[in-house]
Parts: sequence; structure tokens; C-alpha cells
Amino acid sequence: MTFQIAFSASDGVLLASDLKNTSLHGFHHSQMIPKIQVNESETLAYCSAGDSRFGNVLASVVEEEFSKGAINIARTTVADLITTQRTLLQCLRIAREREAEYINVRGLKPSMGAQTMFVFRQNGSAALWVVDSLSQIPEASTVTEGENIKSGDANSPAVFFPHWYFDKVPNTVDSLIPLAVHTVLMAKADYIEGVQVGVFTADRFHILTEDELKPYIALSKEIDSEILKRLLNGKDAS
Repeated sequence: MTFQIAFSASDGVLLASDLKNTSLHGFHHSQMIPKIQVNESETLAYCSAGDSRFGNVLASVVEEEFSKGAINIARTTVADLITTQRTLLQCLRIAREREAEYINVRGLKPSMGAQTMFVFRQNGSAALWVVDSLSQIPEASTVTEGENIKSGDANSPAVFFPHWYFDKVPNTVDSLIPLAVHTVLMAKADYIEGVQVGVFTADRFHILTEDELKPYIALSKEIDSEILKRLLNGKDAS
């Protein structure tokens, strides 16, 4: 289980995810690990909900195609978008073939798949795409400016915050960081904990450090405490 959210802003893309990775096979155990990954050339980032191992296989195929120029996000005509969509679905088919080779040798069951969010940086811009292999019919689609998507625990009450406040916050990456951090932290559950944030613009393509996250985490705690205080005090709150 995981909780992830992505914002497509006017100046780039923001990804946010929890950090808790739990094995649900055999004896349950958890560890806190980064779920948002950035490639060495800082041109591609991704995170997956579902089977993260399959998401990693898919990401390796997508990175290969992107590095060869097979994916071009700089052009945004309908024909270009369709071409990118078909390329990503072809990457998914290749990932399934690679998975099949691996599981057949080891006698394992096929992966259930993943919903993987990709950020591409090319020619001074960043674009957000999502590949969903969990659905009966796999899909690949772009997330246009001014939209946000969520993956993982779709029933989390934390979805209230982006649903209610996303359109009220300036549509820039920096302005959306507090909302992203608070949303992920409010999604905390048995298998969801912690927060990781990736900032992806024309000149920034990195994961926020612990020190960079501290003020946003502190703000989230203040927001939560203030809401509780006002609820407890009722109409007398001041």
C-alpha cells in the first residue's frame, strides 16, 4: 500500500509520496525507503503504486526509449501525444515480456502491475505522464497543466485536501509543496507513513532533502493542530 500525488503546475511537476514499504507476503515487515526515483542524467523521474518492482522494470524500459529519442514531450499536438502514448504502451509490453522471462525461470506468478507516474524533462520543460497497468485495459495518458492525480490508497481521507484546495493555491511548484506534504502526511495509515517530495522544473530536477522538508512538515503539524483546536473549541474559537 502507498499514497502518491502529482501536480502538473505552470512551471513544472511536483511528485509526493509516502516512504513506507511493506511486504505483504509471509511475515509482514516494513521499511522506510525512497519511492520517487530520478535517473542519473536528471531527465526522468518516476514513482509507482502497486507492484513497485514491476514499476522499476517498466521505468528501465521507458528510460531506454527516452534516451534514444523515441519519446518526445516537447511537441504537444494531438498526433504527438498519440505517438507518445503508443510508445509508452509499447514500453509496457516490453516490460511484461522481460517480466515473463524472469518469472518463468523461477516459477513465480505474474505481477499485478502498477500505476507509474513519469516526469520527463526535455528542451527546457517538464511533462507528467501516467502508465496504468493495473487496469484490465492498460492506459497511458498525459496530465495537463492545472491537473493533479493520485495513486495508491484511493480511499484515503487525505484526498480531501487537494480536492478542496488545489484550485485555490497558486499553480506553481513552490506554492504547491505545502499542500503536497500535508496531503501525504494526512494519509498516514498502517501501511502509509512519511513523506518524500520531488521538484521537477526546467532548472530543478531533484528530491527535497530532509532539511528542505522540515519547515513543510512543521507547517503540516500546525495546520492539523489548529484544525483540531478549533473543532474542540467550537464557535468560541478565536
